[in-house]
Order: sequence, then C-alpha cells, then structure tokens
Amino acid sequence: MISPMPHHTLKPQDVLVACRRALPGGAEMTQKQLAGALCLSPSTVFAALQNLRLAKLLPGQGVTESAARARLYDFLVHGISVVYLPVKTSVTRGIATGIFSPLFRGRFAGAEDVVLVWPYSRGRETGEGLVPLYPSLPLACSRDPELYQLMAAIDVLRVGRVREKDAAATYLEELLVRDEVVLKSDESGEAA
Repeated sequence: MISPMPHHTLKPQDVLVACRRALPGGAEMTQKQLAGALCLSPSTVFAALQNLRLAKLLPGQGVTESAARARLYDFLVHGISVVYLPVKTSVTRGIATGIFSPLFRGRFAGAEDVVLVWPYSRGRETGEGLVPLYPSLPLACSRDPELYQLMAAIDVLRVGRVREKDAAATYLEELLVRDEVVLKSDESGEAA
C-alpha cells in the first residue's frame, strides 16, 4: 500500500503573511511582530511561514528574494481569484476595498456605484460587504495603510473588471517585482 503524500495548501492567513512580508520592512519583522501587525496568533504566523516556504513564496532553500516576490506576484495575479472566491454580503458598515479604496477610487468608481466594503464595525463607509480573505484583515489594514492598499488591490483582482484588474496587476508588479510603485493614492490611504 502506498502511503499518501502530505498535502499542503495555502490558507488565507498565509497570503496575508506573505503580503505583509513583501511590503517595506516586512522581511525584517519577527514572527511576534508579524503576529501583532496582522492580528494573528504567533502559532498561526509560524504555520504560515512554513507553508509559504513550501510554496517557495519566501526566500531560502535555493529561492532568492526576487524569485519569491515574482512567484507571489504570479500567484496573486493569476490564482487568487480562483483559489479564494469572493463572497459578498448585504449592505453593511466597513472599510472600502477594491476599486473603492483610496488607491483606486478616483480611477474607476463612479458616484452611482455601490461601495464595496470589508465588514468592520469601526469602518467609515457603508456598502455591499465583501468577506475579507481573513477575519482580522480589516483591523490589520486599519492600522497599516500600505497593507490596506495591497489587500485592496488583491480584492480588485478577485472582483474587478478587466481594466480594473489590469491596473491592480500593474500596481502589484511595481510593488512586488520592480520595487517601484508608480500608482499613488489620491488620499492618505488610511483605512479607518
């Protein structure tokens, strides 16, 4: 009898950890600092880092920093919308995401569009809810404007139209692959 190979899958919190590590200063953060910044337990961060190493989304074991970042970019642009399907909810209070975030709002969202928000009781917007990748995401993004922009861009990839997805992919390429962000927010980027 052949024993089954261990099966590892990326969990939503793994993506959150990978994204925070990809931001400036993230690679230097300790596990405890990542846990605090992302509102996750240290054991969850530890497990996420293990999964990310297995997926070659972190440098080490023959994977360079640039290769890991390029691989993360490819996963986000080509896989995130298939692996983590968007789930919408009824109208709720929350933090604007996708094309309604400060990063994209002036480019695509019209006045007649219904705002898309992550449900969050301290949020400043009211709109159609989009379940975030992980429950702690709105709180973490309310504390970290760079993470907020990155995760909102990921939501554009999950729910946006072609032109919107192209803009989000360009933003992610600049951030993750080229290390130079050219798309700037019109606002401060603060979530709440």
